[in-house]
Amino acid sequence: MTDRNAIPTTDSNLELEIEKLADLCAVGAMPIPDDLPDQQQRELFVAIAARRRKRLIHLFASAIAEDIWRDRQTKGNPKC
Repeated sequence: MTDRNAIPTTDSNLELEIEKLADLCAVGAMPIPDDLPDQQQRELFVAIAARRRKRLIHLFASAIAEDIWRDRQTKGNPKC
């Protein structure tokens, strides 16, 4: 008996499904599935962590850039 929600086993489909799941889980659009085989679970955790790390870095970079821009605006130097 197979699970209807199981990730397909072909390598290309598996990679694609892991990537889609990681995208959704990383932003909280769906919970992290706990019924995946160990290898798939590890791959999913790594993919989720990479996406969250990228989002966090982007958030920090945006905040720093905005702070620099504001600082230059308040000092009368609108050229950025």
